[in-house]
Amino acid sequence: MGAQPGILFQPTKELSLGVTYISPQSTDFSNAINFGGQQFDLEMEAPQQAAFGAVYELFDGRLLVEANVKWINWSGAKGYEDFDWNDQWVFSVGAQCQVIPDRLFFRAGYNFGENPVEKHNGWSPADTVNVQGAPFPGYYYETFRVIGFPAIVEHHLTAGLGYRFSDRFSLDAGFVHAFSNSIKERGFGFSGPVTIASEPEEYGADFGLSWRF
Repeated sequence: MGAQPGILFQPTKELSLGVTYISPQSTDFSNAINFGGQQFDLEMEAPQQAAFGAVYELFDGRLLVEANVKWINWSGAKGYEDFDWNDQWVFSVGAQCQVIPDRLFFRAGYNFGENPVEKHNGWSPADTVNVQGAPFPGYYYETFRVIGFPAIVEHHLTAGLGYRFSDRFSLDAGFVHAFSNSIKERGFGFSGPVTIASEPEEYGADFGLSWRF
């Protein structure tokens, strides 16, 4: 369960301002991790977030320009705080142009959020980290942090199209490219020095149909 209240204010015909808050939402995962023949449950919490945005219309609304800033409380979210994630500020800008008025829309944007995963070095199997009551050897803990879910990409470009068939029915499509980013840690495994690294790069696409009543 969660909530997302928000307020939209339009001081002028061209300018709209908005602020929103998203409450934390928790999910339990059974047998999520298996290290050394032991299975562990894990509670992961989508963190609380707060955001502010502004939209400005130009040329009688045919061009929209938007800017947003968002704070994500990773360090206070269950699961993420256990794996040493920092809070994150995310900055984004975007624009929408009506290529055919009230019919065909083109959209593009850019998003930046600094990597929230803290980098560690010098760990060893002799180190033990307690994660929600389960003891993790240092090597396993760092492997899970860096390789298990390395959400470390920082720069994103987006593009999209929208087509309105009628006042009620529309089709939207979007594409996102998260540019490659890397994280590398050095420590000691069970047989000596070891390096753990990830370098993800992501692509995504989505399609949606809307019907207005």
